[in-house]
Amino acid sequence: MHRSVPPPRPGRSDAGQGRGEPRRYRWLGDWPAGAHGAAAEGTAAQTAFVVREGETDLWVACRPPVDAPGAASACQRRVREVRAAILAFARKHPSFLTSHDPLPVDPDVPNAPDAVAAAGAPVVRAMLEAGLRAGVGPMAAVAGAIAEDAARFLRDRYGSETVIVENGGDVFAFSPAPLTMLLLAGGSPLSGKAALRLPAAPDGISVCTSSGTVGPSFSRGKADAATVVAAGGALADALATELGNRIARAEDIEPALAWLAETGGALGGAAVVGQRLGLWGQLELVPLASGGDR
Repeated sequence: MHRSVPPPRPGRSDAGQGRGEPRRYRWLGDWPAGAHGAAAEGTAAQTAFVVREGETDLWVACRPPVDAPGAASACQRRVREVRAAILAFARKHPSFLTSHDPLPVDPDVPNAPDAVAAAGAPVVRAMLEAGLRAGVGPMAAVAGAIAEDAARFLRDRYGSETVIVENGGDVFAFSPAPLTMLLLAGGSPLSGKAALRLPAAPDGISVCTSSGTVGPSFSRGKADAATVVAAGGALADALATELGNRIARAEDIEPALAWLAETGGALGGAAVVGQRLGLWGQLELVPLASGGDR
C-alpha cells in the first residue's frame, strides 16, 4: 500500500494514533494479535507492547519475555531515527514520498546525520529496491520495511527467539515455530473465515496486505485483500501493492497471482475479491469453523 510520512509534529514523541484507525484485529487469537491475527504456536510466556511514532503504529511481541517499558522505549527511538532518515532523504528527493512509479536507487542514501543515516540507510535502500522489483513507488514498501527493521533491531538487542512486529496490518516475524495469520478482507464474506499457516521462520518472514476497499492507502485495484509472503518486509509490501493494483474484479485474481509468480521474490500470495479467493505458492490455507476461531 502506498503511504505518506509527513514531518514529525513538534513537541510530541508519541504522535497520536498512527492513521487513526482502531486495530481491533490485534485482539484476535492466542496472543494479542498482529496483522490478520498473527500468532506463533506454543504457550511460552511473551512480552507484547505498542509503539506509535507519527503514522507508524507497531504492535510488538517477543519471546522469551523482555523488559516491556525498556524495549518499547528503545524501539521507539529506533523508529524515530528511521523515519528521520526517510524524511531527510525525501527532502533531497521529494518524489520519494509521492511517486507511484519506481525510482532509481540513489547512491546518496540517505543524506542525514551519521547516527540517523546508520539506522535509516538500509531501510531507504530496501524501499527503493523493492519498488523497482514490484514496479511501484518506494512508499508502497514503507510499512513492511519499518516492521522488518524494528524486528531485527529488537532481536539483535534482546536476543529473542521470536519477534513479531505488525505495522498497520503488515507483519515481519522471526519465529522458530509455525505461524498462523488470520486472513481479514474487509467486507468480503470470506474475511476471518480462513487463516494462512506459514512454516517456522527463524531467519525471518514477512506477510503484507494491500486493499482497494479497506483503509486510506492508495490502490489502483479493488481487491478486498491482496496478500504477499516474502523473506523481506519491503519486498512483501511492494509486491502486495502491485498485486492489489492488478485486481479490479474477481476474474483478475488468477492473472495477478501468475504475475506474482513470474516476478520472483515472493514465497506465496493470496487474493480475495468478494466471495472469490485465489492462492499461490508456499501457503497452506486453514479453514476456520467460524470467523476468528482457531
